[in-house]
Amino acid sequence: MLGATASALPASIPALALEFEVSASSLVAAVPVMFVGLFFGVGLAPLGPAKFSDIALVRGFSFVLATGLFLLAISPQASMFISAAFALGLGFGALEVLGTAASKRLSTDTASRLTRLNAIFAISAFLTPILFVLLSTSLSPKLLFFLLFIAAVIFAVGYQSEHPATTQGRKLIRPNKTIAAFLLVTVFYVGAETVIASWSAVMASELGGLDAQLAAIGGSSFWGLLALGRLMSVALTPKVLEPKFALALWLALAGISLMVAWVSWDVVSPAGILVAFGLAAIAAGPCYALIIGLALDSQAGAHAVALTSTLVLAGAVGGFALPGILQGFASIQSALVTAGAGFLAALIFTLLGTATSSSVPIKRRANERINS
Repeated sequence: MLGATASALPASIPALALEFEVSASSLVAAVPVMFVGLFFGVGLAPLGPAKFSDIALVRGFSFVLATGLFLLAISPQASMFISAAFALGLGFGALEVLGTAASKRLSTDTASRLTRLNAIFAISAFLTPILFVLLSTSLSPKLLFFLLFIAAVIFAVGYQSEHPATTQGRKLIRPNKTIAAFLLVTVFYVGAETVIASWSAVMASELGGLDAQLAAIGGSSFWGLLALGRLMSVALTPKVLEPKFALALWLALAGISLMVAWVSWDVVSPAGILVAFGLAAIAAGPCYALIIGLALDSQAGAHAVALTSTLVLAGAVGGFALPGILQGFASIQSALVTAGAGFLAALIFTLLGTATSSSVPIKRRANERINS
């Protein structure tokens, strides 16, 4: 459900911009607004476990998500559509935190488990724009939001957990260098991924020559490539590559491919730009699960919901900030350099985070020898 929701909004932008009689670049503003809502949803999620069970929280925020989808479906103009994205992000952010924290409780190898779950997420996100094209060409561009609204309500009513409904006490996370580094990794990675996700349909329209209704295929292609990257990571990590090495490799590939496309903009064909974009989408696919998983596994004593919430909150900041900055000089060329720089910044802080995380066991052993 979350995968479908994540791709539905950017995939609908070209077609609904035509319906609202506004430019596609102006309607892209709905994406950073969604991340403002996600920011607040992520902030609220850790406050709930002190008073409510996990089941109650998941159901409640699923209804919030459903409300956002319903408002998107009935929006008569661009301003309401952009505002409705806030409610969508509010429910999405809280559900992401609760789901990721549950993965930490169910598995010690959090990075690998999250990579598999994110692959399912991406496959769902890949199929959604295809469904949008079918519905928009034959019926209405907004019908997809109605269908997702119904699915969210059904999920909220029928949700049950395999584990007993419990409440959890609130715990604070003691900040350290590793957490700080991974927070910055999350800021830059999510910001960069949001840029290429939100511009995927626009690129298909302006570089691929697709009309507004078919441009959603660009969103489907993005999520399909993202799913491909995640499935590749499932096969390679940790059997071939350790998670920390895999993360550095994928971030480098994503950042370099986009920066090369930006530098060679005047000499590369539109097809070449789309190839670079596709390569970056594949490389970006595994990164989020690896970031969250490595951060959680580096802090064995931390409270899963609180730490996950902090990381996703950082991601919400990036998802709002980088696309928000880009709105000041919105163009495909600017999107390439903004996303490319974001991935490379995430790479730098990944190296710092994994270095400080690796030093922790050494320090513990040293302290044990001193104490003995």
